[in-house]
Amino acid sequence: MTQLTILSLKDMINQVLEDAFKHTQLDYPDELIAEPTTINQHPPEDLTEGNEQSIDTKLIGVLQQLPKARRMAIFARFGMYTQQALLRNINSVQKATKGSL
Repeated sequence: MTQLTILSLKDMINQVLEDAFKHTQLDYPDELIAEPTTINQHPPEDLTEGNEQSIDTKLIGVLQQLPKARRMAIFARFGMYTQQALLRNINSVQKATKGSL
């Protein structure tokens, strides 16, 4: 029986690491591509399915394509108005409380 020394232990660990690395190379022989292979290549659909952020991103993209008047009509339907409309309403309320309206 061989005596276990620090040197023999290091050799055994190195051998295990080398074997594991060789097995990994056999399992995954191809290198992963680092850059898209075509211009504007999109990720696979299964990566974006079920992702709420991607739904938000798509919605924002569609809204940005609409004319400003159409976007404002959509937001008004849900009770959302511009900051300018809010300031106008506040100004009207202040004038009314002073009696100048």
